[in-house]
Amino acid sequence: MGTTRIDKNTSAPKTARSTNSTKKTTAKPLEKTTVKALEMTAVERREPAPSLNYQTIAQRAYEIFIQRGRANGQDLEDWLRAERELNQRH
Repeated sequence: MGTTRIDKNTSAPKTARSTNSTKKTTAKPLEKTTVKALEMTAVERREPAPSLNYQTIAQRAYEIFIQRGRANGQDLEDWLRAERELNQRH
């Protein structure tokens, strides 16, 4: 049940209603960047070729890591370089 309050404009008591009603929501339109990302091809998104799997990329990234003298902190760069090299081969 609602509570009674005084409206400042009319000084008449008003009953506050419960706000438990169900609102219908509509989906927001996609942003331009989202639409563009959906339209991009795998090459444009720079995804690895389907023939490249995680293990293949990881092995090449590890080889790059070894060639660099096992210096830590460049794992992402090693991974991306491995992907680039392997994509060029395929």
